[in-house]
Amino acid sequence: MNPSLMFGESKTFLCDLTGFYPEDLEISWFKRSQDGELGLSENICTGLPVLEDNGTFRVSSQISAAFSEDDAGVFLICEVRHESLRSPLRSSSTVYLMARGEAQGSTAATVSIVVCTVLLAIIFGILYQRFLAKVPPLMSQLIIPELNSAGEKMVAVCNISGFRPRTIDICWYIDKSMKEAGAETSGKEPLLSAADITGQASHSVSK
Repeated sequence: MNPSLMFGESKTFLCDLTGFYPEDLEISWFKRSQDGELGLSENICTGLPVLEDNGTFRVSSQISAAFSEDDAGVFLICEVRHESLRSPLRSSSTVYLMARGEAQGSTAATVSIVVCTVLLAIIFGILYQRFLAKVPPLMSQLIIPELNSAGEKMVAVCNISGFRPRTIDICWYIDKSMKEAGAETSGKEPLLSAADITGQASHSVSK
């Protein structure tokens, strides 16, 4: 929103950010005029990121400022830096100043909302779902030969798909609690106490 203010009137501007992950981000405020851009550091209140049900975060930052006659037409800017963004994301509001006689019905301390929620939610949401969201792997049934002679090397295949991120640990074990073919395991022996044959396995990871 682009508010109209009286000279010296205080205004609170809010920057509401949603749908981002991970939670670390940097929010800065600037005032831009014909003379250039000035970083603001006073009267700023930024909350702690709040975890949403969908695994993303939201946070709000606000700044209170009073403007002089020289500030007519300045831009107040909320800038966001996040590791998912190639360049800082900005939302701005233009400040219009008027004389007190022109400010009929206006109050001394109204709140103006800088609405960047929709834009940021879309951008962060797309980036999160496409690049950041963790997806658990899907495992196929173990594929083994129907017949295998004693002493013959057996090749077993396990297909794992649909996971993110790319990094994954795959381990193979032989459960020695099965004394003979078709015997049932006791269920009491921990899997990790079985023979580790991971060193004999080969893995291929593709997109």
